Amino acid sequence: MELPATAYNGEDDQGVACVSLFRAVLDRALDDALLTDSPPAHKAIKERAVRWLEGTSSDYYFICQMAMLNPKWVKEQSDAYLTARRTGVELGKYERIENFGDETG
Repeated sequence: MELPATAYNGEDDQGVACVSLFRAVLDRALDDALLTDSPPAHKAIKERAVRWLEGTSSDYYFICQMAMLNPKWVKEQSDAYLTARRTGVELGKYERIENFGDETG
């Protein structure tokens, strides 16, 4: 799942690259949280990603802020996305995080 860098309204390419990098971290955490439990190594990665996405660690807040996204909003959207993917519910607006819009509040 990819997160776009369009929320960054700065003038410099370095800022856009920075936002893109931190959104890629969030993207990877979501992908990891959806791993299957086989092989066994995936289970540990999945569990670590799910715990991290609970949004209680300082590095989670830092990553969200550097991605120019509100940590609470990311958690709410991530929870909805992961639930939809795991239950096979029609994803609709949760299909991709980049479709959620850019929430920085």
